[in-house]
Amino acid sequence: MSLPRSSTRWVSNFFSYETTKSVVVKSWVVGVVNRGVQLLILAYFIGWVFLHEKAYQVRDTAIESSVVTKVKGVGRYAGQVMDTADYVTPPQGTSVFVVVTKQIRTEDQAQGVCPESEAAFHCSADRDCRELSPATSNGVLTGRCVPYNTTLRTCEIQGWCPPEVDTVDVPVMLEAENFTLLIKNSVRFPLFGFEKTNLPPPGSGVELGRCRFHPQLQPLCPILRLGDVARLAGQDFPALAATGGVLGIKIGWVCDLDRAWERCLPRYSFTRLDSLARTPAPGYNFRHARYYRWPDGSQRRTLIKAFGIRFDVLVYGSAGKFGIVPTLINTVAAFTSIGVGTVLCDIILLNFLKGAEHYKARKFEERHSPQCDNNPLCDPPAASAGMEEATDAYTYGFDNDTDCEYAEWGPSLALLPTIYLLVFLLGTTGNGLVLWTVFKGGRDRRRSADTFIANLAVADLTFVVTLPLWAAYAWLGYHWPFGTAACKVSSYLVFVNMYASVFCLTGLSFDRYLAIVRPLATAKLRSRVSGLVATVALWLLAALLALPALVLRRAAALGGDTKITCYMDYGDLAAQGTEGAWEVGLGLSSTALGFVAPFAVMLTCYFFIARTVATHFRRERAEGPRKRKRLLTIITVLVAAFGGCWLPFHLVKTLYVLMDLEVLPWSCALHTFLNNLHPYCTGIAYINSCLNPFLYAFFDPRFRHACAALLCCRTPGPGPERSASYSSGHSHPPGGKGGPGPGGKLDPATQETLFRS
Repeated sequence: MSLPRSSTRWVSNFFSYETTKSVVVKSWVVGVVNRGVQLLILAYFIGWVFLHEKAYQVRDTAIESSVVTKVKGVGRYAGQVMDTADYVTPPQGTSVFVVVTKQIRTEDQAQGVCPESEAAFHCSADRDCRELSPATSNGVLTGRCVPYNTTLRTCEIQGWCPPEVDTVDVPVMLEAENFTLLIKNSVRFPLFGFEKTNLPPPGSGVELGRCRFHPQLQPLCPILRLGDVARLAGQDFPALAATGGVLGIKIGWVCDLDRAWERCLPRYSFTRLDSLARTPAPGYNFRHARYYRWPDGSQRRTLIKAFGIRFDVLVYGSAGKFGIVPTLINTVAAFTSIGVGTVLCDIILLNFLKGAEHYKARKFEERHSPQCDNNPLCDPPAASAGMEEATDAYTYGFDNDTDCEYAEWGPSLALLPTIYLLVFLLGTTGNGLVLWTVFKGGRDRRRSADTFIANLAVADLTFVVTLPLWAAYAWLGYHWPFGTAACKVSSYLVFVNMYASVFCLTGLSFDRYLAIVRPLATAKLRSRVSGLVATVALWLLAALLALPALVLRRAAALGGDTKITCYMDYGDLAAQGTEGAWEVGLGLSSTALGFVAPFAVMLTCYFFIARTVATHFRRERAEGPRKRKRLLTIITVLVAAFGGCWLPFHLVKTLYVLMDLEVLPWSCALHTFLNNLHPYCTGIAYINSCLNPFLYAFFDPRFRHACAALLCCRTPGPGPERSASYSSGHSHPPGGKGGPGPGGKLDPATQETLFRS
């Protein structure tokens, strides 16, 4: 009895073997896509996986550490001169210690009975005291109501008398702001047997006895001023000393042991640890007592309620060293991932290009072994089974508009060229000024954000020089007399500008996020080399994403019309009936990559910036609300300008796609309206190229100073270095908003502004 046909086919398929067949396709479009995807994957593995993440290394995160601390300084408090033995506890120099800044003393307490001092225990008769809980914070109730003074009666307690009164106002030892802290930290990575200390090595140029830590000027000095620790943690020292608090001093050891021993250096960062939770009793305080004998032999004590700043020294780190095993694993993963380009090209060849059926016939071939000739478990030969079946081509409704009658809006042919020429004049002038200002200042004065500003101006300037061509195109009733080459290049520059501009603005937003929200932890990411790498990457990505315009644009007459149109022609690339799919796919991808994703990143960055700025200025008493309102307004303008210029363009394009996909019901009236509205939305998007210099650079006083110098034909001086901005997450120096501090010197830690865009 033979097996059923379905069973034999299942068994035959299960015991079949598939081998790779190489088919060489002579198509430069597919070749560009294949090599482009392979180049991106290779760049990701080389740039990110190997160079940035150092995936070729074996890593040791089990760091062993010891910390020894020593505080120095003398202050006056309550008429007494106090040294470290008076205000530092515990005195052993551990990684957790407290510097006492305020004390409430209750002198000469002795065991006995006395009236309670707390307001909750006021009474008029003994029965009022018997109804209360027997224990108080100062002792145990006796049940009697006794006079507290001539006018007030309270419940009597048994305990240490007189009871503590902790509501009195006492002074703060503000001299503690100038006390110094020496941290000696030794670390060891046991996997590699590597040891290191944070003390500066000989020849480093750091004189241990005289240096003071500064994040830019003296980052290796292990001696810290307590006031600087509070400031770098974003705290006001007098307010912190009055209520107490917990500050964290984090020492990070991230070492590349393939480099020289001297390159393994600690990185310091600072934060407030007790501000993460909103508690009903903020601050930090504790009580302790000093006992002694009275002349009559009785025991007495002095109760002290101490307010202070607790410092927690936290050490973390990891070390990496070259290892053959992780190198081989990640190298194999890189070469395996390059095959993604082949998969993508197969999808294009099998579904979208002309001759897809011919490629299928060449790629998929079924062979049977000679043993299958008389074997009922084998399927009969079917060399073209499944390849000769006709496939239904799904159309996206692009022929629906053939029944619609279009009429161009009358003012468009005159208004659009005017907008384009105005954008051309303002864009060339404004972006030229931006470039002149950035490069005239010299490399030493450029900040990390200047890299993105210059590239943003280059992208806008490169695009606006093509606007006279598009103005002539609109003025001539959408007739393109400049040839196919100009059509391709101009369209390509439009898309390169769109992608490069939005990537530059996203880079600026991310740079501001790093400078304000994470100023110390990400200093290395904001270096000049990192800016150069980001610049090259964004231009390569923009050039790659804009390639469809360069490949598919052409200038030709459509439908027997005498006018030459510059349009996207999918005929040479797409298979019959798939032109709509190409247009939909490219339209949605350009909107996602050129607007939605970057705009989401910008909003996220500015949300955290706004939250950090608001949190910072809530601590300022006088000018906090006004500064906060001004800064948040500027941030809103930056995001709204980008969204307002590009949202109409992408919204109209998305509505087109939704109608063609039949997600929205087809309507000739709506389609005609969108067709006439599209040029105006494009013009509004173009306006962004001339607004960028005004919205991003004009907020910087240094830019205005340089422009004034240029217009007055004089050499620009140093100019103001600060804008009305929140600088690096730290407070302004005492001299005022970006002005000189004591001694007329600017604090280098506050020179990074919110805008340099």
